[in-house]
Amino acid sequence: MELDILKHFVHKDVEILVGGVWVEGRMTPIVKSQITLLPWPEHAPHYGPTALKAENVQCIREVKRTSIQAAAATAAQNAASPPGAVKSGFESAHPGKRYVIG
Repeated sequence: MELDILKHFVHKDVEILVGGVWVEGRMTPIVKSQITLLPWPEHAPHYGPTALKAENVQCIREVKRTSIQAAAATAAQNAASPPGAVKSGFESAHPGKRYVIG
């Protein structure tokens, strides 16, 4: 794709079609026809930056992300984290009692 088209999407949240796969993230400035996408904050623990050549881009579209979407993604990520601290099986469940008789 031409750089004249791609330059309008710099510093915006986009989805880019490359090789039949949609890649999403925030687009950084284009250097020597090299595009770099930074992952969205909720995807950052799992994915790193993506670099690709401008000539390989088949399609590009801007994604309007609302604060509700970002909050929902953060809530989903927090729900996936384990609640409380992990305890050893060798520690007693109740302080002072090794075996609980009910």
